[in-house]
Amino acid sequence: MPELAPEARAREQIDALLIAAGWTLQDYTRFDASASRSIALREIPVSGGRCDYLLLIDRSPVGVIEAKKVGTTLSMVAKQSAYYGSNLPEFLQRSTGPLPFYYESTGIETFFRDQRDPEPRSRRLFAFHIETFDFIVTDECHRSIYNLWRQVLEYFDAFLIGLTATPSKQTIGFFEQNLVTEYNHERAVADGRQRWLRRVPHQDAGHRPRRHGREGFLCGQAPQGDPRPPLGAA
Repeated sequence: MPELAPEARAREQIDALLIAAGWTLQDYTRFDASASRSIALREIPVSGGRCDYLLLIDRSPVGVIEAKKVGTTLSMVAKQSAYYGSNLPEFLQRSTGPLPFYYESTGIETFFRDQRDPEPRSRRLFAFHIETFDFIVTDECHRSIYNLWRQVLEYFDAFLIGLTATPSKQTIGFFEQNLVTEYNHERAVADGRQRWLRRVPHQDAGHRPRRHGREGFLCGQAPQGDPRPPLGAA
């Protein structure tokens, strides 16, 4: 049996990673959208070449994977995957805008970026899955953002919130000098992140009455046209 070419070996490894992550593999010529909710479609013809993999969830394309042989500098492949994602066959194009997720992989090393980010950047991944964290809260962040834990935090594509009573210069630098104490009410209003508080009985909020009182707070969007000043912002 002839030895597989380096890129074919990479695709074998990528196939195994996709299956382990719960994706159903299909060739483009045998595409069956009803076979699974999460499909990794292989070898899609596009203008100027072929897209190695197209990821679909509930029949909607969400990302592409560009396969390369081991040793390829993946940071140099981002433009290629972006081109394929922008030139898919018409019936496979998203109706809600550009593809959000782009991968470049050798089967050993995988880069990922989310185009919905304000400043999209490629980073390493260990598996092919769509992450669902909006933000991650890290307690004692003055000592929990280094070494192995830093790799864990950077793995997830989410906003990071650090809690500490003793921040160091290194801690503040990790969060790019972004201090919550400097995010005042005026900025919250300008950014549209203001929330209104109204007082409700604990029973209505699903809580048991407590010794210190029977009232609590609920947080919600400000009603349109409501002239009252907010009780607080979160």
